[in-house]
Amino acid sequence: MAKRTATKKEKETKRNGSVDTMIMVGIALLVVAGVLIYMSVSSPRVYVDTTTAAITTAASPTTIQQVTFASSPTNKQTTGTTAVVRYPVNINTATMEELQAVKGIGEGRAYQIIAYRDRLGGYTSVEQIKDIKGIGDSLYSKIAPYLTV
Repeated sequence: MAKRTATKKEKETKRNGSVDTMIMVGIALLVVAGVLIYMSVSSPRVYVDTTTAAITTAASPTTIQQVTFASSPTNKQTTGTTAVVRYPVNINTATMEELQAVKGIGEGRAYQIIAYRDRLGGYTSVEQIKDIKGIGDSLYSKIAPYLTV
């Protein structure tokens, strides 16, 4: 049995096939790198330095905004009382109106926070609000600097 040797054309075709494969792998890596760069640049920053925010807000609570609350439970009326909300808001003593003044907490979430507080008998840490359905890590990172126990 004679050993068959590859012809010059077969060798060239094989070499071109591996070069084409390497080019396609290189293009795929460039596309993946481009997508990763785009996602890292366009995604919002989630990191909040809560240690600094907590120290500055705990040391000197400041009035950040005035909020007008409707006297109707459905909040459809525009008449009501004006309240001054001081941050950080203590979630163990806060009213629905004070909780609603925090951006990201609406009427429903404020009700859930108070109901969970009543069930627990009081919060021992702000992080416990993550146990409430609808308050995940993303929302928690936004509202935590404005809350305290």
